[in-house]
Amino acid sequence: FLESPGERNPFFDADQNPLGLSFWNHPFDGEFRAPLMRQRQILAEARQLVEGEGGYRIHLDLVEQMARRLPDLLQALANRHAGRPPYAVEDEYDLQDLLGGLLRLFFDDVRPEDYVPEHAGGRSRVDFVLKSERLVVETKMTRERLGAGEVGEELIIDIERYRAYPDCAALHAIVYDPSRRITNRRTLEADLSRTREGMAVRIVVVQ
Repeated sequence: FLESPGERNPFFDADQNPLGLSFWNHPFDGEFRAPLMRQRQILAEARQLVEGEGGYRIHLDLVEQMARRLPDLLQALANRHAGRPPYAVEDEYDLQDLLGGLLRLFFDDVRPEDYVPEHAGGRSRVDFVLKSERLVVETKMTRERLGAGEVGEELIIDIERYRAYPDCAALHAIVYDPSRRITNRRTLEADLSRTREGMAVRIVVVQ
């Protein structure tokens, strides 16, 4: 089409044209526009496959890197100088205090505990909102009555709730599982980490 856009079709006959041939040898719609649209769709799908979480990926990657290093950090805090008591994560409040401090090292506007709109008659609070990045960070810690099944159910409910939260374009949930109650952590991460109706979701299980 680009080489000879005005070339006429030698088989076109205005009086007898049972096949409906085009007057042009390289019609715009068939030989330029249609392939161009197909290539555009291929590139869009490839970009979605590679990036997955769009412009929020850089922030999600940073939070995930912090989460993956939590065991190393806690080990360092367990061996303190001069016999000082170790910092121990015994419940979700301890976990939130630690992560809140870490988030403030890398993000300027970290807002703790904000309410999300009601969903199915229930209302809950998000742990941290990174206002400028429109990223919500949720923390969970397994315990005796909160294993893999319960954590998965809570996360599914949370994802639906956060979709209605105005400052949430991406959700990063950190599940701390020191007792290794979750035996299929990779499966849990893969099943729930995806983009849902425009909201990027990433789940990380740390043991």
